[in-house]
Amino acid sequence: ENAAEVPAETATGPPAVSRSNWEYFEDADKMNGTSTYHAQAEAGKLLNFDFPYNGGSVATLILRNKAGKSEVMFSISKGQIVTGNPVEGGTTRVKFDDEAPFSVSVTYPSDYSSDMIFLSPAKKLISKLKSAKTMLIEVEFYDEGVRQIEFDVEKLEWNH
Repeated sequence: ENAAEVPAETATGPPAVSRSNWEYFEDADKMNGTSTYHAQAEAGKLLNFDFPYNGGSVATLILRNKAGKSEVMFSISKGQIVTGNPVEGGTTRVKFDDEAPFSVSVTYPSDYSSDMIFLSPAKKLISKLKSAKTMLIEVEFYDEGVRQIEFDVEKLEWNH
């Protein structure tokens, strides 16, 4: 039989494997002999802001386990997050799949940079992320108001 006559795909073949939106990284700390683990997923749509942050900003949901402690972070490639107070923190809302939205605490990095926030309680969020297909988060941006950002979070593998 000629190989050219055999169809490349058949209806009886294995089902297509759906890809995960998650990427995984491990950073080794050679000084301490430890590793920091990361998982990250980008939002499906770019955030469009006015000048000077125009041109599309990528929103990323990040999980990090450093020194045995897991954290959940939200970052943007350009723009300024103003959800909560940089010193005191604040709250915002998240929603998983078709469940009711709930409030989470927001804190800023120790250097008060405005392109990232930490979300807590991390343990509850990670548990929800492991079983959900989508996560929606409300974030307020400087001069841009509150935006709702959706992430495809299906198939998270996080054992840290």
